[in-house]
Amino acid sequence: MAPLRESERKEEIRVIYMEIWDKMQSFDESYAESYYKICLKNLGREEKEFFGPSLNMNSVDTDFFKSKGFWIAAFAGVLIIVLLVFFILWFSLLVE
Repeated sequence: MAPLRESERKEEIRVIYMEIWDKMQSFDESYAESYYKICLKNLGREEKEFFGPSLNMNSVDTDFFKSKGFWIAAFAGVLIIVLLVFFILWFSLLVE
């Protein structure tokens, strides 16, 4: 691939850049600054790195297993099922 300054599509890419610049004029100054800083930071990275990892089941984030809320919800769900079965059996014995 040729560098941009030697590319035949240089003008097409410049038009895209100007479109981004025009759209950025309607945003807040701090947003625009942070957006361009992120772009500069990621400039030159591979496309896969820039856009983030693809969905891969090997890299599933399991931090939610360490939170109290998850364990409380899991315990409550199991407890509700056990109590529901208990009360159904208890009620069926009363009806007999």
